[in-house]
Amino acid sequence: MAAQSPSLSADYRAEDRGPLVTTVICSVGGVMTLFVLARLYVRGILMRKLFADDYFIIISMISSWVAIGMSVEGAKWGNGRHFDGLTLEEKSNAILLVSASFIPAIMSFAVPKFAVVALLCRLLNPARWHRILLWCLSSLVLVIIIIGPLLHFTTCKPARALWDFTVKNPVCRAPDLIVKWSFFSASCSALMDLYLAVYPSTVLYSLQITRLKKLALCVALGFGSASTGVAIYKTTRLNSLASPDVTFDTADLVIWTICEGSTLIIAACIPVLQPLVDVLSGKRVQYDQSSGYKRYGGSSDGKSASSSSHRHNPELESGTATTHSGRSRLRPQNPDDDLLRTVEDKAVDSQESILPEKTRHADNITRTDEVKVEYDHDTTGMPKKGQWRGFQNL
Repeated sequence: MAAQSPSLSADYRAEDRGPLVTTVICSVGGVMTLFVLARLYVRGILMRKLFADDYFIIISMISSWVAIGMSVEGAKWGNGRHFDGLTLEEKSNAILLVSASFIPAIMSFAVPKFAVVALLCRLLNPARWHRILLWCLSSLVLVIIIIGPLLHFTTCKPARALWDFTVKNPVCRAPDLIVKWSFFSASCSALMDLYLAVYPSTVLYSLQITRLKKLALCVALGFGSASTGVAIYKTTRLNSLASPDVTFDTADLVIWTICEGSTLIIAACIPVLQPLVDVLSGKRVQYDQSSGYKRYGGSSDGKSASSSSHRHNPELESGTATTHSGRSRLRPQNPDDDLLRTVEDKAVDSQESILPEKTRHADNITRTDEVKVEYDHDTTGMPKKGQWRGFQNL
């Protein structure tokens, strides 16, 4: 074990960002885990069905915690302290653990993009070409991001010379290429997050729903813009990869990399948590396997407080607004995606549609009313009292 340089002051040796790194990333990871567990409760318990985006989120959470575990262990070995104040063993272990942690950390903010794309495709039902474009862009960003660690671990020949300082005469290239590629990949990731955050708002803007509800939906689906801000700020810390004091300067990069992944995972969970909000607010919730999540009020008679409201909005309940050509303009394909099946206020007229005014009165949109008549019979089998109940289906 190499001795530390005697010329370094005690204050310099004692300067340590490791505890800050550990506290921040564990706290952020804990909050992220609560959102994922809430999501799984909604999908797995209330809705009794997991979708592809849920599995993407689970993979992302696991990747995030693997990165957090490696980063915490790296902090124990000296990451967060000044490089020239560490022993040879501490330098090797700290660099190896932090370098390895970037791989699962990258997965933690690359994989959630697929979850967001899967959710948006199911909710907003974009055109086929747009759906293909979303999946291709997400895959392209993943490939671009993965190239970064590959470049990092091939910096030296042999590769272990990157962290093993006992290797004799290694051949290493300048770290400038890694910094430039990391900046490029981080920018691509941020742009993709921004696009996935803005795209839902462009669709929701044209819907005939109240401004408050439209704003709430835009915020819920566009929360990924927060991860865009984190990604942009993270790019300002990428120069630390080429710093001579790498263990001290990369502490901020570790924090913001974990924060980027956790923020994107949280953003992907928020849109599906409406049923949990209903449960926490005291509303009784029932799930019908055939028709999806339903929301019930707290009245003692057990009648649905929202069933009539859903009937007021057939597009939201059935999820279709079909044109004459047969193409669906807006079709949430799964009824348990409750986000777009929002409950209208009681004061809203029963004929209000979420479609734009010009589309609602178009000749190629057809609305039909179905009336169901029920009778209560006495002991003779004759009708005793007639009741009617109307509901609409598009």
